Amino acid sequence: MNSTTNLCQEKPCVGHADEVTCHEDLVCEWDSAVAPGKCKEKFCSRYRDHASCNSEPACHWDFSTCSDKTCSNYAQDSSDIDEIHCACNSNPECFWHDNVCVDVHYGACPTMDIVVLFDGSASMAQSFGRHPRGYEALLEMLRDWSLLLPLANDLGKAARPGTGYAKGLTRIAFIQFSGNENKKINGVVK
Repeated sequence: MNSTTNLCQEKPCVGHADEVTCHEDLVCEWDSAVAPGKCKEKFCSRYRDHASCNSEPACHWDFSTCSDKTCSNYAQDSSDIDEIHCACNSNPECFWHDNVCVDVHYGACPTMDIVVLFDGSASMAQSFGRHPRGYEALLEMLRDWSLLLPLANDLGKAARPGTGYAKGLTRIAFIQFSGNENKKINGVVK
């Protein structure tokens, strides 16, 4: 309800019927945790300036937008290591390890390399639930899952063992394969 006009207003993001238009709107995110997926407003997007954003403990001002605070953001909030340490430990989702604020779900894990193999055969071209093709359903699920991981953001370089950088970070690779193999017999593909 708009307090000035006393008229109903559409909530932000509900007008986006598909994932593409949802992601084009910077205050929206696609929620695939529900079926079918839906577009919803990002929690921190309601804050439009640096001061109000940083007054919310779950949010972090990132150049020109307010976004959800992750454990790695604490190092950007201050240069005082003790202040970062205390702020990190005040968040139940984070803890301090080897002078780095890490996600409580992954922080004690060594650097992890994950390789995901997925089927590239004709069966993936068939419809799957609300998706026109199984391939798209699988990629959506893997994309959403990988966004939750504390990715190392390096491109295949070896992790540096024994450093805080290597603790609790993940590298992931996706490889598509197909059981259909063409064979040449006497120069003819069969």
